[in-house]
Amino acid sequence: MSSSGERDVGGKNEDVQADELERAENGRTSAEGDGSSRIADMLREERERQDDAEEGSRPRSSAALHGYGRIKSAESPSKDVSPEISLSPAPEGYGSPEGSMSIPDDTPSIQSSLSSQLPRVEDETDTPQAPWEVVRWTKLRIISGQVFSEAGKRNFGKPTCLAVSTSIAIGTSKGLILIFDYHQTLKAIIGTGTKAAECGSVTALAISADYSTVVGGHADGYIFTWEIARPARPFLQIPPFDRSLLTGRHPNGHVSGCAILHVGFLGTRHTALISADDGGMAFSHLATRGLGAIARSVTTTRLLGRYPTSVPSMERTRKPSSVLAFSPLPLGNVEQASDKMGLTAILTPYLLVIVSTTPIAQTQHKAPRPKAVAAHSALSGCLAWFPAVKLKVPSTDSGEPISRTKLVYCWSNILTVLEVEETEKPQPVEKDKPPDLHFRPRSRWMSEEAIVAVQWLS
Repeated sequence: MSSSGERDVGGKNEDVQADELERAENGRTSAEGDGSSRIADMLREERERQDDAEEGSRPRSSAALHGYGRIKSAESPSKDVSPEISLSPAPEGYGSPEGSMSIPDDTPSIQSSLSSQLPRVEDETDTPQAPWEVVRWTKLRIISGQVFSEAGKRNFGKPTCLAVSTSIAIGTSKGLILIFDYHQTLKAIIGTGTKAAECGSVTALAISADYSTVVGGHADGYIFTWEIARPARPFLQIPPFDRSLLTGRHPNGHVSGCAILHVGFLGTRHTALISADDGGMAFSHLATRGLGAIARSVTTTRLLGRYPTSVPSMERTRKPSSVLAFSPLPLGNVEQASDKMGLTAILTPYLLVIVSTTPIAQTQHKAPRPKAVAAHSALSGCLAWFPAVKLKVPSTDSGEPISRTKLVYCWSNILTVLEVEETEKPQPVEKDKPPDLHFRPRSRWMSEEAIVAVQWLS
């Protein structure tokens, strides 16, 4: 009896325990199902709020909404917004152009995770970085403080032009050249106590390929070349000739009183220069090697333009000309046969002219101004070379490991890219002759506004 009763009691206890375990399991399952459904509902609500906020490109922060409200009220006031009401920042959350919509703070954890996934919108106090700003501009505060100060203007004159390489060269209205390094420290003052200080303001500057020499053109037509390490006297001096000599035979060169607007070095030589003045004339200058600036002789060749007449009344009847842009071909990191030709691109209001200066001056290419440019509009012009360089990966267009020389030039709002192809002469037959050059327009682009400067980034 006792053993049978114990078995009955034990069986009942086991049944009770099984029922309790089943009820507990069902409770956990129902609790998990309720929690999952609540989380799913909360996520669905947040997705709906996100879709509503992103619809129509609505701003996502109070700063963006506040700025939009100011712009909209200034341009076209809405009927819902009274002019007497002062706009204030909208509540935190998502907004719309007509008003704001705040998100109730009933799901803080999901709201914080959602906001972390959204892109950050800059506040009004932040400095925005537009996606098209690919160049970082550095303000030369120390240099500006020196050259624009009263003492700087009194001692050096006002800044007139600028050239940047490994050094920063600044020309002044007193005919001096100031050389700064990239720490904005003044390293040299060029021209003090020399003839250059008597030839008017510096109107053009260029730095040589090895960064050791600087050339400056002046308002009176003079050109001086200086070694930056030895600025006591000019390395080379090219004076203009007097205007009274125009009546008879006269040497080639700039006329006295014509300001030099463009200068440059040809290749790596310090004694090979090109220049252009405000009268629309361009020249190449090749100096012989000598012991000093006086001992050297300079051979000047006219590349473009006509000399002015000695009678001012006859000068008014001629079509005026000018040089809008002017640049010699710089050297790349791979040797090319055209490096010895001294190629120079000259952009006038009517033509693009590419000339070679050595061994003789010769026109290599001409291109007229596009007909799409308005004839009587305010005309701007600029150009920039990109030399041949060795590529890490061969070009997809030609399959060559070297990129071809390119020139980009602009008239007003029309930009054109020109590619230069070289065809070398047979070596045994014509060893010393320069290669044949072929110029092929590669692409053209029209801007909405006039292009005033162009430069290759890579």
